[in-house]
Amino acid sequence: MNTKKICFAFDYIFPTFILPNATMTEIGIANYLMSLYSNRAKDCTFFEHGFGERGLTVSDFFDNSIGGSSNTGTGFFYQASSYTNKFDYREDSLFRINKSGQNFIYPVKSSPQFSNFIGLGNGVPDKVQGNYFWKYMSKEALELVRRKKGKIFIDYSMEPFIDKYMHDDFHSTLKFSGIDKDSIIMCVNSFNAKECYESWYTEAERRYKVVNLPFCLEYTSWFFDTRLKEGHKISMSEEDFINSKNVIRNNHFLMKMRNIRHHRLPLFFKMISDNLLNLGDWSFLSTDNLITEDTIKHTIWQYKLSDINIDSINDILNSAPHLLQSEENANFDIVNAWTDEHFSPYINSYFEICQESFVHGEHKSLTEKIFKPIANYQPFLFVAYPGALKLLRELGFKTFNGFIDESYDEVTNIPEKISKIYNEIKRLCGMNKEELHKWYWSMKDILIYNRNLLLEYHRKRSYGEELMNEFGGVSMPETITTQFLGSQVL
Repeated sequence: MNTKKICFAFDYIFPTFILPNATMTEIGIANYLMSLYSNRAKDCTFFEHGFGERGLTVSDFFDNSIGGSSNTGTGFFYQASSYTNKFDYREDSLFRINKSGQNFIYPVKSSPQFSNFIGLGNGVPDKVQGNYFWKYMSKEALELVRRKKGKIFIDYSMEPFIDKYMHDDFHSTLKFSGIDKDSIIMCVNSFNAKECYESWYTEAERRYKVVNLPFCLEYTSWFFDTRLKEGHKISMSEEDFINSKNVIRNNHFLMKMRNIRHHRLPLFFKMISDNLLNLGDWSFLSTDNLITEDTIKHTIWQYKLSDINIDSINDILNSAPHLLQSEENANFDIVNAWTDEHFSPYINSYFEICQESFVHGEHKSLTEKIFKPIANYQPFLFVAYPGALKLLRELGFKTFNGFIDESYDEVTNIPEKISKIYNEIKRLCGMNKEELHKWYWSMKDILIYNRNLLLEYHRKRSYGEELMNEFGGVSMPETITTQFLGSQVL
């Protein structure tokens, strides 16, 4: 166990909740009024539970954008269950911490839309700009950080990358903050965010420290390992896997799509046009009408698609959402990250078409998407950035070269990559069920090896502990506790 004590400071602590840092005070007042009429002992905020009988959330009150809010509020990496008993930390009132003369870490959970976080508001162009995160820090917190009594920690642990142009813009906004570059630490769900950042800027140009935190690998490993030991049937057991050997599965493939991303459309359009979707179990959950006729035409042109049936594409899009065969009650809002906790789609299909969040850039990140087929003994085609399969192999996992043409992995031209992946999808879909069944079981040893490696990965190395070591140890006097008595209140 890490014996260092880390002190995380918050501007406002209420009787039943801690208000997330760098949050507009209007939300704090609304949460305070809500807490007065709640029977919950803690976590009584918009962010966790909603408001009233209808369960209204902060998004309902602020038109789903909070005016370009700089943060998402809750869910810091160090609070994750995977780190229970690994970290020794305190969350307390900045007012009391400052009274004791302690140094501190001031955590801020960044919005997934990093442009909002740095004050550009690109995701909400109809809103007032300038909601940069430090605009909502208390004066006391900002002054103490400027005096180097504390450090700001920016938690981007669920997001896979930040492009260079976003770093450029963040550098620009920080010029006006008065915050020293040694007073900000940022983590990203990545294996090389630090290396990318430091290759793009000289030491004199850097405005903060970037740390790699491949949180999704670490948490997914812990999640499946722990939940399975507790008896939850969230993925196939080895017994389930072996017992399925004599059963022909219903579907050639599994393909899950929640969000619209432009690199996902060409495969989708080709599969619709070639009538491949009826061979698989697939979902398309987005109901936003963002795929216009112009989008379809541009995708066809950009990816040089041929023999595309636009009428069939429109029929599928107009019928959205489309659910997996086993998810009758699923929708866009409830299917996310680790919420699809059953293995029916996997045991009823032979391979997954796994589509990562992005396919461009130098970033090396992995999200939970790729670890779900690994946890369920399933081979995959990985629609991701160049070298994604190579990264998996460097982490110790085995891929499927010899069974799948994986030459697409190093292709940097995205239309060419998508074309090579589609050719493999079409080849596998051209097999009859008996051929595909034999093909699948010829990979038995690889599938068992990958699954076992994933379940033990969180015990091999703790990236979270390495990040906590970046904060340094802070000795906490006994008088400072996480109880809420005497805390600063709005």
